[in-house]
This record gives sequence, structure tokens and C-alpha cells, in this order.
Amino acid sequence: MTAATGTATTRTASPRAPVDVVRLLLGLTYVGGALVHLVFWATNRAIYDQITPYILFDWYRDLWTGVVLPNQGVLLPVLALAEGMIAVAVLSRGRRARTGLVAGAVFNVCVAPLGFWWPTNAILAAVHVVLFRVEFPESVVERFARTVAVVSDR
Repeated sequence: MTAATGTATTRTASPRAPVDVVRLLLGLTYVGGALVHLVFWATNRAIYDQITPYILFDWYRDLWTGVVLPNQGVLLPVLALAEGMIAVAVLSRGRRARTGLVAGAVFNVCVAPLGFWWPTNAILAAVHVVLFRVEFPESVVERFARTVAVVSDR
């Protein structure tokens, strides 16, 4: 019941709620990835050597061992920054969110050859592509802040 009108109101979950939850999970995944890369950069860069046997293509393995591994000191912070920027973009609204979704799809396609988890990367890339078709008039933070405000008004 609203105080202003004295009438009962019914609130239902937004049909956009699942889309916003998926965007939130994607954003948190990129934040987590960025943090993991920074921790390994600071504590255990050798862990990335262990990926080498799982790389799916010889040319990708050559790129990995010839360019990536010898330059981890520079590339890991760059990777963390890129994942952080994708997270911020995906959680944003409008064109920025859609740009983040494209970047996330490309990122997942690019890392898929790194190993046995490639099906997960392919699925994540597909999720990004599906979400790209959706308009995002508000950021995830704005959306959940509004939801919290509505719930607290009850």
C-alpha cells in the first residue's frame, strides 16, 4: 500500500533482471580474473608455464612460449587492466556496455586456445554476443540500486 494514495501496489520482478544478473556475473568474473593475474604477477609468474602443454594449436603455443611467457612482467598488468576495463564497460550502460560485450567476446575467443577450458570460453563468448543484442539504458549499479530502493520502500 502506498502512503500517498492509500492503494495497494503489486511489484513484480523485472523481465530484465536475469540479463542484469548475467551482466553482473560477467563483470565480477573479469574483476576476479584481473585480480588473479595481478596476484600471480606479484607472487608466482611461473604458474603460466604450466598452461603450455594444454594449448590447442602449435602456432598458438609458439606465440605463448615465444612472446607471452618471456614478457609476463609487462603483459600480466596489461591483461589485468584490460580485464578491469571490460568489467567496467560490461557493467555500464548504453554504447559502453555493448562495447564491453564485444571486447569480452573477442577476449574469450582469443584465450580459448589456451587449454582444456575452451568450451567455457566459447560459451562465455556466445553469452556476450547474445547480450550485445540487448539495450542497456542503465548500468548494473543503477539497476540494482533502484531495485534496493524499491524493496526498501515496501
